Amino acid sequence: MNRKRTISKENVYPIHTEYRQIHNVLRDSEGFIVLPDLILDRLIFLKTNYKDVKWVFPNKNGHRILRGESNINFLLCNVVDYNFTGELFKYCEHEIEQKLRPISDFTTNKTSKLTIFKIDDFGTPIALQSFCKDSKSKYTNGGPAGNGSRTKDQYLEDTGSRFRSRIIECVEHKSKIDYNQIYEKYKGGCFKCGIPVRYDSTNNGVVSNLDHTLPHSLYYSYNTTNSTLLCVDCNQSKKGKWPNEFYNNEELVKLSNLTNIPFELLNGPKKYNSNILLKVDQNFEFVVNEIEKRFRKRNDENKIKIFKKLKTDMVKFYSIQPEFNELAKSLINKINEHLKNIYYSYEY
Repeated sequence: MNRKRTISKENVYPIHTEYRQIHNVLRDSEGFIVLPDLILDRLIFLKTNYKDVKWVFPNKNGHRILRGESNINFLLCNVVDYNFTGELFKYCEHEIEQKLRPISDFTTNKTSKLTIFKIDDFGTPIALQSFCKDSKSKYTNGGPAGNGSRTKDQYLEDTGSRFRSRIIECVEHKSKIDYNQIYEKYKGGCFKCGIPVRYDSTNNGVVSNLDHTLPHSLYYSYNTTNSTLLCVDCNQSKKGKWPNEFYNNEELVKLSNLTNIPFELLNGPKKYNSNILLKVDQNFEFVVNEIEKRFRKRNDENKIKIFKKLKTDMVKFYSIQPEFNELAKSLINKINEHLKNIYYSYEY
């Protein structure tokens, strides 16, 4: 688990002195406000005949945000189309120029109820962020507290996960996962808490709820047989934990039967997948060539950091499992040799 960022810097956003459009609502192509409405898990859109609510006052940054039950009720009393199906647009919170942008220009969140534009495969309403992608890049990611403030470990977290996946794929046959079979095996519910997991079989929506029963960070993959169906909350809570750190003894017995993973492994001490790492050692040249292909567009500095993550994993490997000391050292030596031969700027 990566450390959270220490909040020592803040981004600087524009303060607007000119009159702004209300930005936290959806609109049609002409700027008329459109309100989302959920009826029995079905999302519909209500188009009003108002482009503005004049008595919504700006905050300290000059932004005008629609809030309050009375304001929303006012708009609901002025709906002219109860099943609007046209394209949706929105104003950006930060953009200096006031222009309508299509919703494709915005990234998403789950908090802005007035900008809900779809329901995902698990029944969760998905809304739009207040600022467009251009502003996000300029003011949020590019600001003093943005990507530049992330630690090296945080920046490489996703890359590290893809790196491990690539290693596993190089030495282990990747079988196609049957999501229908998994969903039926777990009777459509979270294995841990039992709540229903929504699944649309036409687009494999259940994939976000599949857990590596044995942690991916320890070089375990998943397939139709050995994966576990969890709800979003349980999946996040389980992340990176060894099974007996998350499940009780009775659950481990059931999980062993469902996944064909031996109970002794599920309930034993945390350990790396030594079988995968042994195959990596035996096929090292092929594996590193495949990794180089996968990350070919990255600069040398970034590639070196990626290989260093494997070295760090190997140090943890033999500290947890001393019996594999020689295997871990062999891999570390091979990584060093590869880096020394390929990346002349590398020092170790």
